[in-house]
Amino acid sequence: MHIAAEAIVCAVLPHGEHGVIVRLLTPEDGLQPGYVRG
Repeated sequence: MHIAAEAIVCAVLPHGEHGVIVRLLTPEDGLQPGYVRG
């Protein structure tokens, strides 16, 4: 699933060497988890 919206970052947890797991609060979809590579 892909969501494009403004969000507040609630949590960031390291995952592996180059990624993070995030929890984002969006006005339309509520609290959403996600994975960000980087």
